Amino acid sequence: MKLTRNVKLGLIAFAVLNVLLVVIFVSLYIPRAGPEQASAIRELGVIIYPEPKPIEHFRLLDQRGEPFTPTRLMGQWSLVFFGFTACPDVCPLTMGELKQFYEKLEGTNSPHLPQVVLVTTDPDRDDPESMSNYVGNFHEDFLGLSGDATMLSALAAQMYVAHKRTEAPGQDNHPAGEMAANDYLIEHSWHISIINPRAELYAVIQPPHRDGDLVSAFQILTND
Repeated sequence: MKLTRNVKLGLIAFAVLNVLLVVIFVSLYIPRAGPEQASAIRELGVIIYPEPKPIEHFRLLDQRGEPFTPTRLMGQWSLVFFGFTACPDVCPLTMGELKQFYEKLEGTNSPHLPQVVLVTTDPDRDDPESMSNYVGNFHEDFLGLSGDATMLSALAAQMYVAHKRTEAPGQDNHPAGEMAANDYLIEHSWHISIINPRAELYAVIQPPHRDGDLVSAFQILTND
């Protein structure tokens, strides 16, 4: 499909924003590890915070409609990815890699089996039911969070996730400023946030994500 000029400009601007986020990560967050370990995790796309950042209060809903707050991040490691159920490419690919990563860890009887959490960037279309159907297609243990748009954006900001709504390709015929109810996509950052058992933002893993690399990175981070 041919992209409109506005969509092309939007994609370029969003790509630049993601590059800037990577620069911020690299400049502010230096791995807290020995030289060999630091080199290994850098090659896996991992950047560790020198000082873990506490996750500030938020209140969302999981796929069962139950409240989800920072207390549910306590006591175990969590991998948090932001996406949406209508995402055509990055989200299902990433969730597929997270599924294989999780199943590989299950097979090792790891004592640090993490929560895998998908947080929607599309609260207008993603409710607990749709999140349940979506994450359930990957693994029954996966969690899907939705809820108030302002609260979701605030949580995304805490994890340095940029996101914005853009028209879907091929929607050139809508009047200026108008977008059909479901004729849009959400552009968003693709990194995975690692939350430690104290509900602190501990590290990020930059894309591309591959299940084997995720397993190696997680085992290094948790000394597993």
